[in-house]
Amino acid sequence: EIQRQLASLEGCEALTGLNIEFEALQGDCMRPCVILRPESGDRWVVRLLPVGSPELWPTRMLGPDRNALRPSKPEGSKEDTESGAAPTAQYNSLLLEDTRMKSQLETLHNALQKLPALRDAILLMKRWAFSSGFRGTPSGLAVFTPLNGFTL
Repeated sequence: EIQRQLASLEGCEALTGLNIEFEALQGDCMRPCVILRPESGDRWVVRLLPVGSPELWPTRMLGPDRNALRPSKPEGSKEDTESGAAPTAQYNSLLLEDTRMKSQLETLHNALQKLPALRDAILLMKRWAFSSGFRGTPSGLAVFTPLNGFTL
């Protein structure tokens, strides 16, 4: 759907001079994001992250002990497969992270306004996490990193 909508923007004057690409967010192919890069070779990029509304999934359904994926049932089967399904804690965490991006940004912004030294602490923590192997490589090849956006 995203690719179809971006194709409709082809030729738009506002996007002249930009390359539009897709990238897997944090190396996870199930979390696509759109990358806007200048053709001029400047080093900045804009990442557009598709996220859902926090009301889309009830929080109680995304606990670490819950299964948010529905296994496929054989056609005509009426058995309840959810009872024996293993918890999907990592998947549930990613859903919660994606739906809470805006509120996380607002909370972080407010905290940084109240305590400017927090910025240096976050940068130091990011540097430590990268050097300790808790964050992905700059190329984004890590599929799972235990240090997510809620931690930062």
